[in-house]
Amino acid sequence: MITALLVASTMLPAANLETIDLLAGDSLAAWKGWRRNDMPKAWTLSNGILKFTPGGDGGDICTRQEFRNFILELEWNVGKAGNSGIFYRAHERDGVPYLGALEMQVLDDAGHQDGGNTLTSAGSAYGMYAPSQKVSKPAGEWNKVKIVCKNLHIEHWLNDVKICDFWIGSKDWADRYRNSKFAGWANFGKNPVGKIALQDHGDPVMFRNIRVTPL
Repeated sequence: MITALLVASTMLPAANLETIDLLAGDSLAAWKGWRRNDMPKAWTLSNGILKFTPGGDGGDICTRQEFRNFILELEWNVGKAGNSGIFYRAHERDGVPYLGALEMQVLDDAGHQDGGNTLTSAGSAYGMYAPSQKVSKPAGEWNKVKIVCKNLHIEHWLNDVKICDFWIGSKDWADRYRNSKFAGWANFGKNPVGKIALQDHGDPVMFRNIRVTPL
């Protein structure tokens, strides 16, 4: 069954290359708080930069629109010893994004303890696939992201380098899942469609140039 799914995943329809600017017009209209209809006040947008400031009305945020196959491009800039994340194919029925969605880790590798483990370092598919090489920039500098989702095939790019390339449902995936913190999480990695979500991990973080191209 897994083999059939992997083969089917390579048979993609022609790409629809209409890129969506998720911060168009310096507006947060494309976003909302996770499992709420408004935007948490701790997230602000000015001059094209989406900023999370700890304290007050916070929480994760997500797109109003869902995406299945896509290319997500953005830049992130995390504070000293900071931690955040980019979730994709997140579904609000899961309660919190990480119960079903995959995550690209956003991290100050040098300043945060998670940077000492490649599986939880910047750019990783959190807890599942470590970056093939270290290319993240330090706290206070902008990092360029590209995440490619084509059915079961996932790629993580950081600063123009492909650092993760894997197939959901493959034997390698299954082996890693059994040995991960996610073992027993029934819906982890199984959402075929979902929202893009950005994490409030309690640390300052900024995002800009957030664009998604449905495939």
